[in-house]
Amino acid sequence: MFASALSSILNKHTLTGENFADWKRNLKIVLTFEKLNFVLNTPCPPEPPVDAPNEVFLAYQRWKDSDDMARCYMITSMSTVLQAQHEDYITARQIMDNFEDMFSYQATEKRQEALSNLINYRQKAGSFIKEHMLKVMGHLTDAHTNRADIDAESQLTMIFETFK
Repeated sequence: MFASALSSILNKHTLTGENFADWKRNLKIVLTFEKLNFVLNTPCPPEPPVDAPNEVFLAYQRWKDSDDMARCYMITSMSTVLQAQHEDYITARQIMDNFEDMFSYQATEKRQEALSNLINYRQKAGSFIKEHMLKVMGHLTDAHTNRADIDAESQLTMIFETFK
């Protein structure tokens, strides 16, 4: 039941292109729960020879079956246009690599926007510190979510700057 609830997240948030980062995050949640996420990071083992030990054949078959399942999750959770473009890709990793190439500009734009929001945010006169800090933490979270690498000292500097 929980698995179907998780996979329904992908159905509700179908990849259209504009939402790649969110779709990828949801896909990784589903694949992790289903114990399939390894196919995105682990290359396919070579096809075993006929005389290979049974455990080698089973490991190969497990990877192939897991990859097929991951591909199905991916293909069914994207727009029909993207499905048509990716239905002939052999592995889930190939699909993800292509998406990373297609949509990498989005991450850069979102990272720049998040950092700009953080750098330019200032506390409004008369506003509560708690309210202000929640907003600052939201901007920091956006920056981290979009892979901005901000060390602790720089984070503190940015936070203090928002009070000026």
